[in-house]
Amino acid sequence: MQKTIFIVLLSLVTFSCNSGENKKDDSALMTENGKERAASVQNLNSEGLALKGDGSFTVKGKITGAAGKKVILQIFPVFTAGRNQKVNNAGSVMLDESGEFEIPAKVDHKTFGALLIDNAHVAYLVLDGSDIQFTADYNDFSNFSIEGSPESALIKDYFSHLLGMVTRINEARAAVQQAQKSGDKAGVESAKALENQNVDAYFSYVRDYADTTSSPLMALFATGMLEPSLYSDFLMEISNRYKGIADASPYYQRILKLARGQNGLVGQVAPEIRLPNPDGDTLALSDLRGKYVLLDFWAAWCGPCRRENPNVVKLYKKYKDRNFTVFSVSLDKSRQSWIQAIQQDGLEWPNHVSELAFWSTEAIKPYGVRSIPATFLLDPEGRIIAKDLRGYMLEKKLEQLLGK
Repeated sequence: MQKTIFIVLLSLVTFSCNSGENKKDDSALMTENGKERAASVQNLNSEGLALKGDGSFTVKGKITGAAGKKVILQIFPVFTAGRNQKVNNAGSVMLDESGEFEIPAKVDHKTFGALLIDNAHVAYLVLDGSDIQFTADYNDFSNFSIEGSPESALIKDYFSHLLGMVTRINEARAAVQQAQKSGDKAGVESAKALENQNVDAYFSYVRDYADTTSSPLMALFATGMLEPSLYSDFLMEISNRYKGIADASPYYQRILKLARGQNGLVGQVAPEIRLPNPDGDTLALSDLRGKYVLLDFWAAWCGPCRRENPNVVKLYKKYKDRNFTVFSVSLDKSRQSWIQAIQQDGLEWPNHVSELAFWSTEAIKPYGVRSIPATFLLDPEGRIIAKDLRGYMLEKKLEQLLGK
């Protein structure tokens, strides 16, 4: 692969303002609609997540054309999609003219790792205590071969497929930005529709892969790449499927936590907010009980907030007559800037409040807000059912709740 996994996965994240052997193609396990489970998944056992021996292993092999370069073995304690990784550099060696190397290491649970020379020369591995034989040509590194770890071949194919999908998403996003710069409203809508179509395909692939892969570790990892608020039923299904089989795996524990909704305030009644609007009248969040409410922390000075505002406006117009509204809390310092941004961005809902206190805003404290935009979606009883949904994710969640 020509890009690291971090680039691939983080390309789907929006920005914020803040203080070889028996190689098996998993796509063959999917039916056309991606719903049929592989027979191996239906007959799971704990072996699929078990360590070999005491977890000690060796990665050795040969990389031609890389004399004088350092090859490093990294181990990821818990590999989490779209997050900066805490990695353990388990060992490294300088390659000589022969290109041969050997790096011993040990893991305490089945996990992921990487063999790398630089960001353009990375091979992701599944580490379970088995010895791995690695062969590659530095000038054609993406065609490396692995023996001793069939699941490493699976992860190679998985991310190669995702890279192509992410490339199409980013191309559509670039088209959106270009159309916006030229003032082509029709072009923006067309490119945005293509972007959403590609993102739909991306998450459908991830979900179906998790549902059908022969590797329990890959199933848990792929499930963890899904947005919990959109795939809550599937997360619960996967956590039930692997109950008693994968309990000791940190990847399973992460899925279990997400399935149970133990992610911050989700499931709790939203803390009350009572603040003045631009006219000085006090508005209360609780006064909107009976409606689905998007609680949106933002500011006029926050570029990512302003870029997300058109999407919120679009969704407000679409769903305002279907029991939905927005409650916006500004972290501005200037009343004039706040009001001007409301007018410029066409934020036509009536619920705008602010303390004009910047990051000293008291209202953010019970919500743990440390960056904006920060959103919390409330049900008609005032309970938080999702958080930090933007763009595509917010649109899909509202479609689930209120229809297309």
